Amino acid sequence: MKKVMSFMLVFTILSISSFANVFDDQKAFTEVSKKVMPAVVNISTEKVIKQRYYDPFEDLFNDQFFGRNNQRREPREIKRKQTALGSGFIISEDGYIVTNNHVVDGADKIKVTLNDKSTYSAKLIGTDKDTDIAILKIKSNKKFKYLTLGNSSKLEVGQWAIAIGNPFGLNNTMTVGIISAKGRSGMGIENYENFIQTDASINPGNSGGPLVDINGNVIGINTAILSKSGGNMGIGFAIPIDMVKPIKNSLIKNGKVERGWLGVSIQPLNDKMAEKFGLKDTKGALIGEVLKGTPAEKAGLKRGDIVLQINGEKVKDYNDLRNKIGAAAPGTKVDLRILRNRKKINIRVKLGKKANNGNGLASEEQELMGMKIKNIDNNVIKQFNLDKNTKGVIVLEVSYDSQAYSYGVRPGDIIVEVNNNTITNVNQIMGKYKKTKKGDGILFYIEGKNASRYIMLEKD
Repeated sequence: MKKVMSFMLVFTILSISSFANVFDDQKAFTEVSKKVMPAVVNISTEKVIKQRYYDPFEDLFNDQFFGRNNQRREPREIKRKQTALGSGFIISEDGYIVTNNHVVDGADKIKVTLNDKSTYSAKLIGTDKDTDIAILKIKSNKKFKYLTLGNSSKLEVGQWAIAIGNPFGLNNTMTVGIISAKGRSGMGIENYENFIQTDASINPGNSGGPLVDINGNVIGINTAILSKSGGNMGIGFAIPIDMVKPIKNSLIKNGKVERGWLGVSIQPLNDKMAEKFGLKDTKGALIGEVLKGTPAEKAGLKRGDIVLQINGEKVKDYNDLRNKIGAAAPGTKVDLRILRNRKKINIRVKLGKKANNGNGLASEEQELMGMKIKNIDNNVIKQFNLDKNTKGVIVLEVSYDSQAYSYGVRPGDIIVEVNNNTITNVNQIMGKYKKTKKGDGILFYIEGKNASRYIMLEKD
C-alpha cells in the first residue's frame, strides 16, 4: 500500500510540474505577443504600372470590307493602379521600419498601419535588392514602440521561432514553430542567401515581418516560403538579423549599400572534384575565372585556386564566400587561405567596389529594363540545355509588367545584339544602357526557342 501511495505522490508531483511548464510556456508566448505586436506594421503600397495593350478585334475589322487600310497599329499603352500588402517592424523610436524590398519595390505611395489601427504615410529611405531588404521612415514626429534586434549567429536548431505579421491581410497574426535549419543558400531567391529555415507558419502578407525568439528579440525577417500550393507547408525562410544590421545602417546613413568586389567567378565543389584537387571534403570555393584588371588578378589569384578561409574563418561553400565578400566594404583588405597545386598559401586582397546588382564576385548578373540578365557560363549552359558554343547574354527572369514581357521576351531567351552591335557579356549591355538617354529606344536582337526577333525598348 505504501508503494502505491509513493507512486501516486511521485506521479502527482510530476503532473503538477508538467502543467507548470506548460503554463510557463503559454505565459512566455503571451508576453512575446504583448511586447512585439505594437511594433509590427501592416504595409500597403500603391503604384501605377504601364502596359502595352493590343486590341484582339482590330485584325477582325481591319480589312477591305470595313474600309480599313490593312495596316496593323502599334499596341496602345494603358495605365492601371496596382496595390500590395506586406509587413514590417519598427526598429527605432523615431519610426524607422525594416521590411522586404519586394514589399515596397516600385511603390508610388506607402502607408503603414499599426496595431492600434493608426495609419501613417511612410517614406522609402533605401533598398537593397540583392538581399531583399528595405528601410522606411514613418512621416511623423511621434515616438513609437520598437523592437530589439537579437543575435542570429547564436541560434540553434530546435529553438522556438515566432513569426508575426499580416498574412493574407489578416492583421496582428502570430504563429509559433522552431528553427528547422540554418545557413540555407542556393535557393535562387536572392543574390545573397543565408536563410534561417522555420516551420512557423509564413504566408503571403507575412513578408517583411519579424521572426523573433522566445524573448521577443528579432532574429530574422520573414521573406519566402517553399510551397506547391502558394500557402504554408512548414518550410519558411527568414533573412538572419545579423545580415540585416550592417545593411540597415548603410541604408539609413547613405540610402544605398556598397559591397566589396573580388572579381572572380566561383563554383561549388563535388566529391570527385575535391578528390582531384587534393581535398578531403567539398568545403571551400573553386575559382573558375579571374577577370582582368580586378582586385583578384592584382593580388595574384588564379583559375583553379580553392578558397578555404577568409580572415581566418572557414569557407563552407561558394555561397558562403560570396556572402562574406559581399558583406565587406570596398577598400577592405581580406586575407584568403588558398589551396593551389595541393599546397596552402595565403593571399591578401584589397577589395574593389562592386557594380550595382552583381554578386560581389564577378560582375556578371544585372537587372535591366524588367529583365534579369547573366553571362553565359557552363552552369547556364547546363541549366538551360544550351549549345556549348552559344554566344550572347541569357535572360534569367522577366517582370510581368515590363515592356520586355509585353514584346514576348521570356526566361531562356538569348540577347545577341544591342543597337546592331554583337555583345558577349553583361557589361557591354550595361555600358550601352548607361549611354542611352531617358525616353530613347534601345534595339535588341533576341534569339528565342521558337523565334528570333528585333525589339525596341524605351528607357524610362
